[in-house]
Amino acid sequence: MGEYRDRALHKAAESGQEQMNKAQHTIHEKADKAQQTVHEKAEEAKRKMKTATHRLRDIAQA
Repeated sequence: MGEYRDRALHKAAESGQEQMNKAQHTIHEKADKAQQTVHEKAEEAKRKMKTATHRLRDIAQA
């Protein structure tokens, strides 16, 4: 009976470890994607700001 319990506990521990590894991988993927999105949005904001600055400069010179 003790051997069966030990095997069951070992299998449960392995299963828990696998689930934790999968969750950790998913978290890293989502964090990387979020970081990429933030970078892309920042670059887009820079472009818009540059365009707006040029337009204001053109208006001021007109």
